[in-house]
Amino acid sequence: MKERALGLIEMTGFTATLITADTALKTADVRLSRFEWIGGGRVTIVLTGEVASVAEAVKHGVTRGKELGEVLQWTVIPRMEELQSMLRPGGSLPVNQSSPGKDRQTSTSSQEESGKSGEKELQLTPDSDINGNSGEWRTLSVKELRKKARRLPGFNLPGKEISRANRKRLVSAMEQYFNERSVT
Repeated sequence: MKERALGLIEMTGFTATLITADTALKTADVRLSRFEWIGGGRVTIVLTGEVASVAEAVKHGVTRGKELGEVLQWTVIPRMEELQSMLRPGGSLPVNQSSPGKDRQTSTSSQEESGKSGEKELQLTPDSDINGNSGEWRTLSVKELRKKARRLPGFNLPGKEISRANRKRLVSAMEQYFNERSVT
């Protein structure tokens, strides 16, 4: 069985990102999984395929991207299946368990990287935060609160108000949102 990989290219500028993705896709047999819109004009191209193909596509994509815009970072992550299982809710690899050919330290760093990658869909509830810890969603940054508020179905603030709301207003609106849902 051939190993699958995940390739990431993060850059600034939408047009340059599209041309970079086009170059990467035409260079090797890879699949464009999605674009991740980070904000501030930053976009991440997410590619999947066999390890060698993804590495080649990322290499050519980065070369072309540097000609067009600002390439911020890029990486190829082999053994995508292991990463995906860690990113699923409740699917993290325990620290004391290691994969064949890996030591404990490598497993731990893989967990930390998977948590930082943002691949996991974040869910907010009134009683648990993104990590299942009670009430910690109230400590998210204003930017994170705005992002979560936009994802909540039927949230009581329109998009423009979410953009203008300060931390206190967002936390208050989220508390109201969750209280209304817990009563019904």
